[in-house]
This record gives sequence, C-alpha cells and structure tokens, in this order.
Amino acid sequence: MESVIRKLRTKPKKGSPIFFGYGHIGTATRIREYQDRHFCGILHTQGGVDITLGIVADGIGGGNLGQRAAQITVDSIVDYCLSSSIINIPELLGKAVGEANRKVYVEGTSNSESDGMCTTVAIAAIVSSRLYVANVGDSRVYLIRNRKELIQLTVDHTWAWEHIRDGKLSAKEAFRHPNAGSLVRSVGSDTTITVDLGLYLKGGQESGSVAFQQQGLILKSNDVVLVCSDGLVKPTPLGDGTYVSNKEIVSVVQKCNAERAAKTLVDIAIGRNVDDNVTAVIIEMP
Repeated sequence: MESVIRKLRTKPKKGSPIFFGYGHIGTATRIREYQDRHFCGILHTQGGVDITLGIVADGIGGGNLGQRAAQITVDSIVDYCLSSSIINIPELLGKAVGEANRKVYVEGTSNSESDGMCTTVAIAAIVSSRLYVANVGDSRVYLIRNRKELIQLTVDHTWAWEHIRDGKLSAKEAFRHPNAGSLVRSVGSDTTITVDLGLYLKGGQESGSVAFQQQGLILKSNDVVLVCSDGLVKPTPLGDGTYVSNKEIVSVVQKCNAERAAKTLVDIAIGRNVDDNVTAVIIEMP
C-alpha cells in the first residue's frame, strides 16, 4: 500500500498543474443515486512517467449499477496506468480504458441483476506540459486556451453526432431525431471497445486519424483543462441553451482558481435545476 501511495498524489506538488474535482447528484426528484465518478491526481507509472490525470465517468444502469460501472472504470484506469511500463501515452490510455471495459463487461454479464451496467469516460492526461485525451460516450474534455478561448477536444459518441460525422444527416436533421442523444458507444456494453484517441481542435470536423496526430498538444501557462459529465453542458429541457454555457465556462475560469472554478460551474448547473448528475474536474497549468 505504501508503494502505491508514493506513486499516487492527490494533491498538486509545486510547479505541477493544479487540479480539483467536484460533483453533485443533481436536483431532479427522480434521481436517487450519484452515478458519476471522478479522479484527479498525479501518477508515477511503472514506466517512470509522471502523469497529471483527470477522469470523469458517468455511469449508466438502474439502481447502483451505473455508479458501480463508473467506479470500476476510474479505479481500473488509475491502477492500469500505475502498473504499466508503457511510455506512449495514447497507447497507455487506450489500453487502460480497454481493461476497464473488460472488467465492467465481466461484472455486468455475471448475473441478470447487473445486466445493462455501463458508463461513459473522458480522460485528460498531461505529461511534460503536453496534453493527451481519450473518451468513450458523451462526457467531454475542453481546453480553455489562455483562459479566453473554449475548445471542445472530444466528440460525443451519440446517435446524432455519428450520423453528422458520417455525412448521413445535417446537424439540424440529426438533433431533431428522437434518438439524437442515445449513446452508440460505452464502457462495458460489449466485449470489445473502440476508444476515441482523437484530440479534436476543429470541433470534430477533422477525421479521427487527423485528430490522433494532434495528441500531445503543448499547453501554455494560463491554459486550463476541463473534464466533465454531460450534466454540465447538456441542453436544458426548455431548449433555451445548455445548463452552463461556453461563455460562462470561460468567465468562471478567468475569475477562479481550480477548486473554486469546479465548484462554481457545478453550482451554476444546480442553480438551474439540472436533471442529471453533474461533475467537473479542472486542471490548470501553473
């Protein structure tokens, strides 16, 4: 246990990125469980790599199945990274999520009571001031460049976005469809998983292969990374925007440190009666 603690820091050290995570169950009366899970910390891997890691998983499934899937996923990714000698970060993240998928799928198919247990996951990993991301589902990673410009670095694996990216439907047509928000990819839903290892700088307009080549983005002083579940940024039921807007994210990050920013963003969504769990992890460059 002591060796694991030495390899895992949950508080920033001097000169490293500063991080904080915060979540809330949401305000809808139908919500009984907080099924999001998150992690932020510094790992020293078996391969000798120091990684500042931010993870958010949004569990899916009745009862406590979603939170169980999310917890397994977060724990498995952290454990895999700690024990791995892989120094190629996209490869490391892809295999870590693959191992999480295996564990969730095995437990989810072990008996009928755990059927349908799965989760989304979004990961931001910073190594030597370079940013790497991975995601499955509709949890997201954003970059707030120089605390001024918001860039969504991941694409959602939903019915609507799959049809838009495949050129089958326009955005207007896709988002009108009843299945628009349905997930087409999640951790634990199948024996194998396709992990999106693209870092998208053009709103998902570029191909996955181009986005993969953009991994290792050099971060600068004042850059901030946000990892969040969809509860933070999903459209409101009234159709009058999202629970927290892009403009508000930038404004909060400009004014607040990591801890206060994470809490403030979640509190804004809560103040608007968000109908889902909501979680935010903030990582700011020193």
